[in-house]
Amino acid sequence: MLTGVRKAEEIVPYFIVQYVPSGWAGLVIVGALAAAMSTLSASINTASMVWVRDIYKPYIAKSKTDKDYLRVGFLVAGIVSVLMMAGAYLFYIADAKSERTGNEEKSLFFCAVLCIIRRLIFQGENHVRRI
Repeated sequence: MLTGVRKAEEIVPYFIVQYVPSGWAGLVIVGALAAAMSTLSASINTASMVWVRDIYKPYIAKSKTDKDYLRVGFLVAGIVSVLMMAGAYLFYIADAKSERTGNEEKSLFFCAVLCIIRRLIFQGENHVRRI
């Protein structure tokens, strides 16, 4: 199985197709998809809430109604969803290229993302909210 013909990511799908009965295979696949979807949903909701409560409400629009904050939250959730899809596509392209050239593209992309996150989080003591 791991003689270099298949990738390590293909082990579980191979096992499900070859050894798990068809009804149980469907349940295993549905369970994996449900876990992935709930994780992505929680990430989108968290990003939207953080943007509205920590950035938009205190710094941009202090005296708006809850309806306005909800509208901005929906907008941010849509933008985050599109960015997540674009990131997944970039990782897909990088994975296809890495089979030919190596992992340089993935490493550079991942490093750039980490630098942006670090810059946003650790801008200075003044931007950290104390609890």
